[in-house]
Amino acid sequence: PAPTTPAPRADRCFEANNAGQLGNGTSDKGVSGVPVDGIGDTPLVAIHAGLQNACGLTNTRTLNCWGRPFSPEGRPPVTDYRPFQEPKPLQNTPVGALALASGFACVSLPGAGSSVECWGQIPHARTALAPFATLPIVVTGIDGASDLAAGDETMCAIVTAGKIRCLDPAQTTPSSAGSLEVADIEGSTQVTAGARFACALISGSVKCWGSDSTGGLGDAPSGVDSSRHSDTPVDVPGLHDVIMLSAGHDSACAVLSTGSVECWGLNDLGQVGVPYKKYIEGPSVVPGVTGATEVSVGGNHACARLGSGAVMCWGDNMAGQLGNGRVARQEQQPYRTSPGKVLGSG
Repeated sequence: PAPTTPAPRADRCFEANNAGQLGNGTSDKGVSGVPVDGIGDTPLVAIHAGLQNACGLTNTRTLNCWGRPFSPEGRPPVTDYRPFQEPKPLQNTPVGALALASGFACVSLPGAGSSVECWGQIPHARTALAPFATLPIVVTGIDGASDLAAGDETMCAIVTAGKIRCLDPAQTTPSSAGSLEVADIEGSTQVTAGARFACALISGSVKCWGSDSTGGLGDAPSGVDSSRHSDTPVDVPGLHDVIMLSAGHDSACAVLSTGSVECWGLNDLGQVGVPYKKYIEGPSVVPGVTGATEVSVGGNHACARLGSGAVMCWGDNMAGQLGNGRVARQEQQPYRTSPGKVLGSG
């Protein structure tokens, strides 16, 4: 048969690029979207972005990362901003799910008795003498994970029967990590984690647990209480027919089957899509977003992909993360409370 030419890859990143986190082989900022370079014609089926790095899974499920490495071992030269495979023990090894947080990463390894392994600045495992896990650490108690989520202070995985297990601080050290089961959760199909809270999607409804200091639990009965914390999952009221969830640092969003997006939590930079209110205690519709199929929440901004292929973003734009070709210093207001289209999308 005649050789075929691989289809052009359309992986594009935008925002700050001081550590090469855009993957374009330079440290130049890309405020309107630049293609990821250095992976050849291998298609990426998923991309996850962290604070100063990003990772992509290829169609053969191998892991490629770019930007600031999660651990110093095997770190490329500081002037080499091309994508690389990290960590070494996982090079060319197919992985299942992937989760990134601000300083660490976790993957599930597929197959019978599959495990979850994490490396980098793993929560509760950092010490002055051992700030990084330079090699992957197996998180005990987690087998056959179908989904992973990582936040500043936790990592969670969906296991058998839709139960969820999360990193256990009491069992985690610089050389080992344990997990514990989240109470009252079964049948979950997605898990997502913020800085100090996590949420699960169960049959179209949402449950969250952890800190409610910024309204991340989405159920604040009497307003946001900085000291409130729930060790057991609570229902996010008013959410039905949810098809996807995403949590950022202090806020979360859900895509409904109708194509609308509803968000809640901290809104000081417009990341919930509602003007002039610091906290949104429960789900609130993001105006101007229709036909959404996916949503992703970052540190202080959020983006939704529409069925048309267009991407709409809102929130903080200090580093050009809204993809509108501008940065905050060029605007009278450093953030957007209403969604705007990413240049070149859709």
